[in-house]
Amino acid sequence: DILKKAVAAGADDGLIVATDTLPNLDAAGRSLIMSALLKQRFSDAQLVLFGQLSLDEMAAETGLRVATLMGWPGLSRCKEVSI
Repeated sequence: DILKKAVAAGADDGLIVATDTLPNLDAAGRSLIMSALLKQRFSDAQLVLFGQLSLDEMAAETGLRVATLMGWPGLSRCKEVSI
């Protein structure tokens, strides 16, 4: 449902990564998986957004870890972004 809203708002594509089968995965492990998926599926991405609430104990670190692994700048806990 959230991906449909994002695409309706102008996103080109989206991906939900479910790690239910890996319950002991921490933010570092999730970040490795997500960065590998991004490199494989969205290698030409110019902007990647992560939700505010995540399974990283709400520490808001998964998105920043992915940005670091991808060699991208990252923002955390921002309310508004203008491009």
